[in-house]
Amino acid sequence: MGREHGDRTKEASHEPTHPLPLPGGDLDSDATNRVPLPGRELETRTANEADLTSAISTWTYRKLLSDPGAPLEGLVQVKDFAKINREHPDSALPREVATMLYYASIAAALTRQGHRISSLGDAELGEGLAWAAEQPWLDENTRTMLEGSIKLLNQSAG
Repeated sequence: MGREHGDRTKEASHEPTHPLPLPGGDLDSDATNRVPLPGRELETRTANEADLTSAISTWTYRKLLSDPGAPLEGLVQVKDFAKINREHPDSALPREVATMLYYASIAAALTRQGHRISSLGDAELGEGLAWAAEQPWLDENTRTMLEGSIKLLNQSAG
């Protein structure tokens, strides 16, 4: 019943054209598509946060993870969304895909913006980034970014 790697390759390389279901994003009036950031209600966002969330929600995952000018908040939102989905037993995302989004967003923030958006320790983060980089269904641009983040992590530890 599980999907084969070939199916995931097709999914991973497909760039969605619809707005992203990011934490705090308002995709439409259906509340099931809204995932508030942990500890924050949608109504408590400031006007600037609401504007940023609205702007970010028009980006695709691929664009957020590959564009050097992607807003850091967008990468944080992808990480939070992925974390929620990888830990939730009823997630619509396969655990491997959610885990990849989690580590790829951390890697993008680290390599493209020089920001660490994870509280994981160096060893645990390095293991997760290495796992992600080794997945056979991953596209080469994301793999290269993950490998670059591993190098940066190792340089900062040494």
